Amino acid sequence: APPVSGGGGGGDGHRDPRNLSDDPPALNSTHKAVVKEVKPYGVFVSVAGFRRNGLVPHHQVSDYLEFSREDTDEDKVKALEGAVGKGDEVWVKVVELKEPNYPGEGPVKVTCSIKLCDQRDGSDLDPGCSRYFPQGERGGDRDGV
Repeated sequence: APPVSGGGGGGDGHRDPRNLSDDPPALNSTHKAVVKEVKPYGVFVSVAGFRRNGLVPHHQVSDYLEFSREDTDEDKVKALEGAVGKGDEVWVKVVELKEPNYPGEGPVKVTCSIKLCDQRDGSDLDPGCSRYFPQGERGGDRDGV
């Protein structure tokens, strides 16, 4: 008898464990993803075709979300869930790949952006890569020197 391929329900549809890459997605690539979890600091997404989840920091979810130091974690989660919810399909751009700082720390950390992708078709809204700076880095001389 021919092998039977698994159909059926449940899951994300795009997370067949046999077909997932252990490598991180390419820097500056865009992908379909599914929101897995909403935290005060951002949103975890499962990226189509990859085993490793990505993190979308809260400032990369939407241009319309801003938080102050006074906002509680609950306020942040509520605001983020107003933009994206668990199970939502989104387009993400891989904006940073952070290697482990020391052996045994774990896999490469994948940072993504939702706001830099057109949510209709996944096109890159920042092809020149000028709108995202890794943590601690900023473009240009901010002090004017």
